[in-house]
Amino acid sequence: MRSTSSTRHSRFGKSVRAVAIAAIGSVPAVLIASSARAANTTAADEWTIGLLALAFGSMLIVLTLLGSRMTQGLRTSLRQRDTAGRQM
Repeated sequence: MRSTSSTRHSRFGKSVRAVAIAAIGSVPAVLIASSARAANTTAADEWTIGLLALAFGSMLIVLTLLGSRMTQGLRTSLRQRDTAGRQM
C-alpha cells in the first residue's frame, strides 16, 4: 500500500506536467496575440485573445489530466485481466 506522501507527490508531479504541456501548447496562441498586437488592435481585441489563450491552456491541462487518468485505468484493467487469465 502506498503512503499518502508518495500519492500526494505523484499528483503534484502530474499537475506540474499538465501545466508544462499547457504552457508549451499555448505558444501558438501567444504568437497570434503578439502578431495581433503589432497590427494595432483595440484593447477589447487583446482581452479577447488573452481569454482565448487562457481557455486553450486550461483545456490542455484538463485533457492531460483526464488522459493520464484514463491511461492509468486502462493499465489497471489490463493487469487485472491478465491476472485473471493466468489463474484459469
